[in-house]
Amino acid sequence: GAQDAAQVAGGEASGARGTAPSAPAEAASSSEDAYAASIESFDVVNFELAEIEKRSGVYRGMSEEDRAARRRALEARRAWIESQVSQGTLTMAAYLSRLRRAITQEQHSARAHKARNDVVGKLMAIHALKRVRIMKEELQGAIDEGGQAAEADGGAQAGAEGG
Repeated sequence: GAQDAAQVAGGEASGARGTAPSAPAEAASSSEDAYAASIESFDVVNFELAEIEKRSGVYRGMSEEDRAARRRALEARRAWIESQVSQGTLTMAAYLSRLRRAITQEQHSARAHKARNDVVGKLMAIHALKRVRIMKEELQGAIDEGGQAAEADGGAQAGAEGG
């Protein structure tokens, strides 16, 4: 039920069971920052933000306060990725490499969640597989738009207009 969904949303990044309601705000904030920082994909950040707004999936049972903290952390992550691109410190080749690594990690995460063989594990596995699909589409889109050439020379910058 709602408690399971709250555990899913709160514990996804680390596999933990979630932050206790009595935990200090700083601890919740730092765990949300860590969750957001673990996301390499711009499109996954946007997916997570949309899920929070819809209060769907793993965010269904999360408190408004926790959703707000997660939203702030994800918005900061999105701004960080955008700034890396605009400053030229994140190349397309580096971004695609990070995406590939993140896809593999998320696939392993989905399998581990499914192996728990409970409702929370199933919800977390489904969420992880959605993120895998989004990253694969993002990767393919980047390659289709010339990212393959950027990977070959290693010097092309990610386009700020993409997302």
